Amino acid sequence: MQLRSLIESGGHQAAIAASLALFAGTLGAAILGHDQERDVSLTRLAAARAVLASNPSPELPPTDWSAVTTAWSRHSVVAPAGGRAFVATPRTRVVPNVVKAVDCLPPASPVLRDPPAPAATSGPGHISLQWPMPARGTNEAAISEIRISRRVTGGTAFETVATLKPGSTSWDDESVAPRRSYDYRLQFHTDDPRSRSADSSFSPTASATCSSGVELRFTGGSESGATIVVRKWIDGAWAEGRFAVVPREETSGHSGAIGEIVTAGGKKTDFSTGFVLVRVTRATRHFLVRFQENKWVGNNLEIVPSTRIVSREALCLEYLDDSGSGCHLWMDQAPPTGGEPAAGEDR
Repeated sequence: MQLRSLIESGGHQAAIAASLALFAGTLGAAILGHDQERDVSLTRLAAARAVLASNPSPELPPTDWSAVTTAWSRHSVVAPAGGRAFVATPRTRVVPNVVKAVDCLPPASPVLRDPPAPAATSGPGHISLQWPMPARGTNEAAISEIRISRRVTGGTAFETVATLKPGSTSWDDESVAPRRSYDYRLQFHTDDPRSRSADSSFSPTASATCSSGVELRFTGGSESGATIVVRKWIDGAWAEGRFAVVPREETSGHSGAIGEIVTAGGKKTDFSTGFVLVRVTRATRHFLVRFQENKWVGNNLEIVPSTRIVSREALCLEYLDDSGSGCHLWMDQAPPTGGEPAAGEDR
């Protein structure tokens, strides 16, 4: 029993001794391996130091943090006097050398409007043209002149017969032959160099026929008599004669005939018309005046065209034409500025 105990006790001691020997061997190997890795790391560190020594990095100037004032602007190019330099890499701002900012796009070129269609009416010895003239719009070129061209109806070529001032709204063609038809058209012209074109398109054509070879003009007089100019188509041309005419009165023997045969320079010119002056009266004549005025349209103050009636007293003669029809004629007088005879007030 004691021997068994002795053997067991010796076995334990031997196992412990073997374990200690194994631990000592393992620890020794670990220490020796660590030394080898350390030697490799030291070798690599020495090589890196050698590279740095042979190729040093540039030295950066030290930053002066002593100034304590306002910071740089985000867009500064040069630091202000005493400015702190804590803003990293300021962004450069390019400033153009101009006095002020301007629109890079050029303004739109003004446009020359197209003319409206004229209205043509015939009278004794002439043809009258009338047309509206609306107010100038935004970005519209100013009209410098109005051109009127004419052709005999059925013909091919137009020719310019009149050049009017801007703003004109009527014109009388007194170079027409009786009982002949004519075509008319308008064209606008501008001297504005910015306009896309100097000349507008032509208006639609208007036509009229000169119905008579006689035209009368009432140039002066009173209620007891009138001074009348007779224009008459004679031998392919217009001739004029001036006559003092007294209204027809059977008791005094006045026939009231307008026009007669005139002898001048040994040549006779027949200004007889077959027209008879009936009476001269004083009446009120009405004119339609066109103008522009400022008017509120919604929330905008705009310039809009407008009209008004202006009345004036004038002499008017009543006569019978060669067919016996009653007619009237106002004495010549300048209309109001921008005015024209109201409908039914003229011949």
